[in-house]
Formats: sequence, C-alpha cells, structure tokens
Amino acid sequence: GITENDSVRVRPELHELTQALATLNALTDQFPHPDLTVLP
Repeated sequence: GITENDSVRVRPELHELTQALATLNALTDQFPHPDLTVLP
C-alpha cells in the first residue's frame, strides 16, 4: 500500500518528470516531429 515514505517521494518524482518533459521539449525543438509538435 501507500506509506508516508511514498508520499514524501512524490515531489522529487514530479520534479524529475518535469525535467524529463523539459528535456523532451528541447529535443523536439531540435528534431521536429509531426506527432510531437502539437505538445505545448
């Protein structure tokens, strides 16, 4: 089940996800792809 420790880790995981999305956006800017350019 979900423990307090899991709840504490949510924020770092969200931060890593945000960084991953930023990296993905940077890559799509360098290499435009028809299916990905619709993302904000």
